[in-house]
Amino acid sequence: MKMRNTKKIISRVLAIALSMATVLSTAACDIKIEIGGDANLDLGGIGGDANLDLGDGNHIGSGNNTGNGGNDQTGGNDQTGGNDQTGGNDQTGGNDQTGGNDQTGGNDQTGGNGQTGGNDQTGGNGQTGGGTTEKEPLVIKIGNFGGGVGRLWLDNAGKRFAELVKDVEYTPDTKGVSFDVTNDTSIKVKDMNKKEYHLFFTQDKYDVYFDQIRNGRAMDITDIVTADLGKWGEPGVTIESKINENYRYAMKGNEGKYYMLPHYELYSGVSYDVDLFEKEGLYLAKTGEGTQYECELAGDTFYFTDSAANKTVGNDGKAGTDDDGMPTTLSELVAMCDYIKSKKISPFSSAGIGAHIDYSNNLIDALWTTLAGYEQKAALTSHKGAVDYVTGVDKTKELWPGTGIYAPVIEKATLKGDSTDGYKAVNQAGRYYAFAFMELAFKQGWFYERYTNATYTHKEAMRSFILNGIGNNPKIAGHVEGSHWYNEAEGYGLFNDYKILSGNSSSGKNIAHWHMPTSVGNDVVTGVDNAREEVITNSFTANMMINGNIGDSGLVRACKEFFQFLCTENELKEFTSTTGVAKALFDYPINDSVLSKLDPYQQTVMRLRANNPVVHQYGSTATYRSNASAFTANINGSIFRPTINRVKYTAPIEVYYNTKRAGSYKNAWDCFEATGFSKAEWELEIYMP
Repeated sequence: MKMRNTKKIISRVLAIALSMATVLSTAACDIKIEIGGDANLDLGGIGGDANLDLGDGNHIGSGNNTGNGGNDQTGGNDQTGGNDQTGGNDQTGGNDQTGGNDQTGGNDQTGGNGQTGGNDQTGGNGQTGGGTTEKEPLVIKIGNFGGGVGRLWLDNAGKRFAELVKDVEYTPDTKGVSFDVTNDTSIKVKDMNKKEYHLFFTQDKYDVYFDQIRNGRAMDITDIVTADLGKWGEPGVTIESKINENYRYAMKGNEGKYYMLPHYELYSGVSYDVDLFEKEGLYLAKTGEGTQYECELAGDTFYFTDSAANKTVGNDGKAGTDDDGMPTTLSELVAMCDYIKSKKISPFSSAGIGAHIDYSNNLIDALWTTLAGYEQKAALTSHKGAVDYVTGVDKTKELWPGTGIYAPVIEKATLKGDSTDGYKAVNQAGRYYAFAFMELAFKQGWFYERYTNATYTHKEAMRSFILNGIGNNPKIAGHVEGSHWYNEAEGYGLFNDYKILSGNSSSGKNIAHWHMPTSVGNDVVTGVDNAREEVITNSFTANMMINGNIGDSGLVRACKEFFQFLCTENELKEFTSTTGVAKALFDYPINDSVLSKLDPYQQTVMRLRANNPVVHQYGSTATYRSNASAFTANINGSIFRPTINRVKYTAPIEVYYNTKRAGSYKNAWDCFEATGFSKAEWELEIYMP
């Protein structure tokens, strides 16, 4: 605002100021009146000296105008209320706190002010004092996928990085950095074309990531991936040297340059209630020990126990480890579920049809992986190696007597790696056996009954499992979902509910990973001599990228240095300590110092990963990079989502349930055939030379 009739305004202001000074002469406060433009009036402290600044170098009055005193907001500036930052308050451009509000330290807005889904500013150098204005921090805008591992790890890492670079001037008019984080499940890497975010931490299909590279939207980060990390305390080490060499190609474009880095791993599977297994004696026991059970479905005699000493040794062949008492063959798994059901306990829970029944595909994927083994499951995306693939079913032979679920007709092939015969990897036997087991689970009623209800959300399914057996809650042995479910359940407060309702406030729910069988035969693991690997699949591709459209060289440097910082060993370990999840493809020690910070369930998952191979769903062929969505094994993958009679289903169990109700039942083979490829279909729809 321009100053008009200055003398008249000055006299009016001084009159008002003197009146206010008289009234407030005993008040322990400073008063500053802003007139407009650069002009302001500072009344000082207790009965302080008035000082009028006209913004043109002229002052009326006397006294000290240093801005010290009440204008110091360092540490305790509460912005809940009048300066409401809850929700979508846009802080783009940094901390707009004219007057010297220090947002470093006590004014921590990370996570606590209901900003989920909105924009926050983590770390950074605010403005301290009021007389001297320091440079604002450089704002790095981040799009973070809100599911999976959440944002706490990012907030914490951002603070540590901001502290390290607080004196770095990445651009002439900035000092240090702050982070403007948008945390939402709607964040996708394809948003890169909007230029809204500088950094992306997302979970998406690989071909979507590769589209960003192909279209020139992703930044070339080869320089930081191959550079020495001495600046960050790791001389002689590069990011590249930490990444599994078998998968480095997946982070590169066709010309061999790096454009992205791996983010996190999430595993398909089932979790089980340890206390329930122990109380009800649901663990498999050595022959002749424990409770004898005749299982007609498996056609054999089995034994179950609550005694650690009597448990079978599990896939690793060693007593006293996490997989003791868990199945090593498909028959053992069938017998275990049948025995659990006989005790009026539901073996599994899953979100309902119409809610998230596709989460049931986690059981299919986990079982397929362990039955197939590393080479065959990896062939799904590499299109090379030996595979057993299914060409039909033998209707004269049932897998389990009286079920009408038929044995597969299997052939063997060695894939050449050029994708010409990639359809055989999609049609492999392990996937069929998993579809068949899911049909058996449906027919035998092994899923908690509410899975047919569209209002039975994944949150409700988690709740049913966590609170099982308390009060009127039904007993449920296992929960089917990816390993990330545990973080989500904590976020929903379900474990707090358990402590309150169970009266067990001193310890949490005792949950562990449900180990899956590694053979369809009768070759039970009895010791280290016939032990088998229990392979797991990283069921999602999650990566981090820098927007190639940033332009500003200082901002580019800051973004790249933040990526380097995140890849240091300390930050990799901090990530796992905070999330209970491993950083994908990175080689770093997840040792006792990390495990001790995790809950028991998370520890069992990390030990499983440490002792067994992980299949990562990446491929180097043109066919894979263009059509990864067609044969990626996760809950959203088309190989788990049949289209039958023009109806699209999200999971085989949904097909079994709905087609039975409609009187036109479709079985495991129907679902398998609908989600696989014939040679002609492959060549017409998928294959790219």
